[in-house]
Formats: sequence, C-alpha cells, structure tokens
Amino acid sequence: MHYSVMSLPEGYDTKVGEAGVKLSSGEKQKIALARAILKGAPVILLDEVTKSTDQESKISIQEAIKGIKDKKNHYNGNPPDERNCGRK
Repeated sequence: MHYSVMSLPEGYDTKVGEAGVKLSSGEKQKIALARAILKGAPVILLDEVTKSTDQESKISIQEAIKGIKDKKNHYNGNPPDERNCGRK
C-alpha cells in the first residue's frame, strides 16, 4: 500500500477529494483494507472486495488478505463453508 500511496502526485499529502472521489475503485478498496488492518479490527468482512478493480489492485488486495487470513476472523462474501470462513 505504501508504494501505491507514494505513486500519487504528492504521496501521502495528495488531496483525494471528499469521499475519495479522485481515487479509483481499486485504490479505495486498498485503502479501506489497509485501514482495517492497521486499526486492528477483530473482524473484517470482505464482500466482493476485488469487484470493479483492475488486475494489479486485485493481486495487491489478495496478497493483503492472504497475509491476515490466519490472524483475523474473516468471511469472503460467499455462502459460508470451511473453505471461505475462518477463525483465528
């Protein structure tokens, strides 16, 4: 995520507009996921988290999810079964 932010015109100081109107869907998704991870949210709901994102964003988001899967309760938005739900 840091590299994505640094690629913006003014890095962390870039103005993104109210509600992130100047960000792409993928950028918004990555920021939302990063906030949840940094906040230490005990549960993160991932309902179509890569919908409307480009391939690069999908890969980045999937890598972030893989990194937290064993540490957080998670649900990926599909009907629950042992493959897509987990508890820490």
